[in-house]
Amino acid sequence: SPAFKLAKEGFYLSKMQASLIKLLEPIFTATDEAKSIYAKDGKLIDERSIFRNEEYADFLTLFAKEGDEVFYKGEIADRFEKMSLENEGNIRKEDLKRYEVKEREPIVFEFKDYKIFTNSPPSSGGILIAFTLMLLENRNLGEFGSISHLKHLIEAMKITSDFRKDHINEHLHSENLKDILKNEHLMKNFQKSYESRLNLWGNTTHMSIIDKDGNCVSVTTTNGEGSGYILPQTGIMLNNMLGEEDLNPHGFFKWSSYVRLPSMMSPTIVFRENRPKLVLGSAGSNRIRSAIVNVILNNLIFGKNLQDSVDAPRVHFENDRVYIEPGFEKEVINEIKRHFKVTLFDEKSLFFGGVNAVSGDYEGGCDLRRGAYVLKVE
Repeated sequence: SPAFKLAKEGFYLSKMQASLIKLLEPIFTATDEAKSIYAKDGKLIDERSIFRNEEYADFLTLFAKEGDEVFYKGEIADRFEKMSLENEGNIRKEDLKRYEVKEREPIVFEFKDYKIFTNSPPSSGGILIAFTLMLLENRNLGEFGSISHLKHLIEAMKITSDFRKDHINEHLHSENLKDILKNEHLMKNFQKSYESRLNLWGNTTHMSIIDKDGNCVSVTTTNGEGSGYILPQTGIMLNNMLGEEDLNPHGFFKWSSYVRLPSMMSPTIVFRENRPKLVLGSAGSNRIRSAIVNVILNNLIFGKNLQDSVDAPRVHFENDRVYIEPGFEKEVINEIKRHFKVTLFDEKSLFFGGVNAVSGDYEGGCDLRRGAYVLKVE
């Protein structure tokens, strides 16, 4: 398989991959096992070196031969438990055996002439994307990059942050959480807050796929920043989700047993007249939701082609501060500064996510902020 061949024979890292490994060097060199993969001979791998992970190739061979049982109940599970015990970890073979994949109904909502499908709880990203777009649905955003555009978008992001804090974080595992979007009284109250705010103005990976028959796939996976611990003889680095601050609002080492971690991952599909219009998703932790909203608005509202929608400068609101990429007019930014603390970036940054998207007419948009690309197969 292509994955086996790449792991066994190796490949040159892209500039983006090499820079991310350099950024996370303390993690990627935290253990001898990690060093043997990412820093052979004591030197961190870079884009001039061929990267190989032969143990991962061996794992793929075993996995193909024996199936997922080997991971959840077999020898890989035994290695997992042994490593966990040796490093004072909490994972046991019984935990792996108990794990189940949960199939959930997506969140579905209307936006303008479109029907949007996105990730449901315990992901908080999908419900927050839906909330933001519902606030924006009947607004006149003007032209892209205008004061009207950014005023509406930033205020909607701020109200969404309040909504997340007051109504989402504590209830992510409620079976009926997504029905909160149907609570007319609550939505009207937030719309009023939005109106009053407006009056103050003058190592995550995402793939989006569509085929000739209209079948769509939007999938996001993450390993966080990695933990530095390699599952013995597999070449697989374990994630650091219990060390992600935004996923542990009550503090570290306080997560309840047998409760799934939330995430911001929000694979999303947009339909118009029962046909796929847009398939997208993003990497970027807390910026995932704002990255997706930015691109949806750019494509569906401002009429930009898909690559331009992904390339366009973005804004993100978090903790009472607006983060802005270069590319907006100075007078627009000055107006934002009258209302918010602002952090201006000198260049486009992976901080603002990594949206990868395809359209129903087979147009692709790849996010160069994270070294992505578009592949079309005839």
